[in-house]
Amino acid sequence: MKSTIALSALATLIPFITAAPAPATNQIYSLIAIHSGDQRVHQKPIVAASTYLMLGDSVSVTVDCGPDNDKVASCSKNSATAIDFRTDGSAYLSSHEPVPQQVYVTSQGILRYVAAHSDVVPGLGGDGSQAPYTNQFSLEALGSPNSGSTDNARVIFSSEDAGSWLACPSGDNYQVYANLTSSIHPPDNCIGFDMVAEPIDASSADAFSY
Repeated sequence: MKSTIALSALATLIPFITAAPAPATNQIYSLIAIHSGDQRVHQKPIVAASTYLMLGDSVSVTVDCGPDNDKVASCSKNSATAIDFRTDGSAYLSSHEPVPQQVYVTSQGILRYVAAHSDVVPGLGGDGSQAPYTNQFSLEALGSPNSGSTDNARVIFSSEDAGSWLACPSGDNYQVYANLTSSIHPPDNCIGFDMVAEPIDASSADAFSY
């Protein structure tokens, strides 16, 4: 189904990460897509893949378990991609990387993260027209229908998107877009979904970097 939903520019444009990151929360999460009517995306994990957060059955997960003489024992290619949502609305990949890898949304609406060993969110145009969007994430508590737990949370990006996201075809997999409202259009044939954050033990996603 062709998507007619567009993506909007936010008022606050934050091109560089120069201040110290906000304190980490006491809980990290893995991300899954929820759309019960479409098995192409329903309950698929959202994982790190070469500076993109993607979903699909054949996504090649990008995870560095550390140098040969100092590998993280619990890290593997099958590890969940761990996200830490901070108190200031920012989000980071949770890893041993000395420079935190921030999660952000591009001016085109694509959900990405900063490459390892860099503290700069890329994409700023000279006039600010291509600045990325950061510090707009929040979690809305959800109950688990199986366990009754309220630890699961719906991931919201800004006050404009009402918590929904788009999975847009990228080869055999899907690129994740923030579902905003503006003149910027995502690709055709996108699938709307809710992004759910599930609490995980840090040791189950103990990457050196992504």
